[in-house]
Amino acid sequence: MKRRTIIVPITRMVVAGMLLLTSAFALTAGIARAEEENNAAKQNSPVIQISPTMKRLDLEPGEKQTGEITIANSGKVNFSFKVYAAPYTVIGDEHEPNFNTETNFTQISRWISFEKTEYTIAPEKEQIIKYVINVPEDVPAGGQYAAIFAETINNDDIGESSIGSIKTASRIGMIIYANIAGDTRASAEIIQFALPTFYSSFGMPDVTAIARVKNTGNTDFEATYRFKVEPLIGGVVYDDEQVQVVLPDTERQAELKWAETPLLGIFKITFSVTAGDATREISTAVLVLPPWLIIIVLLLLTLLIVWLIIKVRRREQLKSKFRL
Repeated sequence: MKRRTIIVPITRMVVAGMLLLTSAFALTAGIARAEEENNAAKQNSPVIQISPTMKRLDLEPGEKQTGEITIANSGKVNFSFKVYAAPYTVIGDEHEPNFNTETNFTQISRWISFEKTEYTIAPEKEQIIKYVINVPEDVPAGGQYAAIFAETINNDDIGESSIGSIKTASRIGMIIYANIAGDTRASAEIIQFALPTFYSSFGMPDVTAIARVKNTGNTDFEATYRFKVEPLIGGVVYDDEQVQVVLPDTERQAELKWAETPLLGIFKITFSVTAGDATREISTAVLVLPPWLIIIVLLLLTLLIVWLIIKVRRREQLKSKFRL
């Protein structure tokens, strides 16, 4: 009877261990199979490229202008794609692209036509896409903006990526910045311009300059921001320049940051903005202090004030004694 009570638990442990090993093997095999399927799906996914990615055009009312883009298949499977034009606008200070909203400055998307709208391309091959822009006679002067897209067509027969019931399509595009001749105004307003004269933060302080530009004209322009730092003695220790495109009826904010500055120092900082017909520049001395130094200075000032108060009171006490 004692042998049975020992043998039964051991048998159960062996069976449980075998079950655990089988489950672990099945789980590992399932993960490996899923990775293989994922890798196979990636290999069968279309890899589409476009050139160029941006085009600037000067157009006349009533003009007909032709152009072309190149679509390349950098993958390992055939795929079909369609081409079309869409309006191009932006949202917010960061100018996030928006290809769904039409405005007075996106009418050019309706003027674009193509010889063909659907193509099939083999691996490691290129396809030239020709387009025509027919500018109306009565179009107003100023900027016009659109995007020409090439988008893969969901079709399992041509190697489109498919995982389960989910299919993915790739889309790439070229942005068109067009300017219609006439009374164009590249006018701007600098509505925010800030540069600190004192800065302190925990750790290594960062000195930040902020500017916001508003396009009040009827065409786009490039806003140039420059942030230069010079010590009181010596050359330039930091020099940064940013360029942003600002579309009509939009605002755009730029933030230039001098990171990992010294813990202590006095520097001359020059911050300038040039946008359209507006220019602004400021030069100022910036004092960079670490927090611990500020605390020490405040403590010393507090001790000095307390010492002065005590000294004044003692003098008053001495004067009162002499009077008596």
